[in-house]
Amino acid sequence: MNIKLEENCERLKREKLQKMKKRQDNILYFVLNFLFFSIIAWPFLSLLLEELGWY
Repeated sequence: MNIKLEENCERLKREKLQKMKKRQDNILYFVLNFLFFSIIAWPFLSLLLEELGWY
């Protein structure tokens, strides 16, 4: 009985760690993509704003 509970507990801990790691990876992926695309898009956005007379 105790061994079964310990195995379940270890399995739940592993699953929780995997979920946390996946969440951290997703956050990192979002931040890096946001930075990358904002750097690429900035010249186009500035030209657009200048053409519209908002800048």
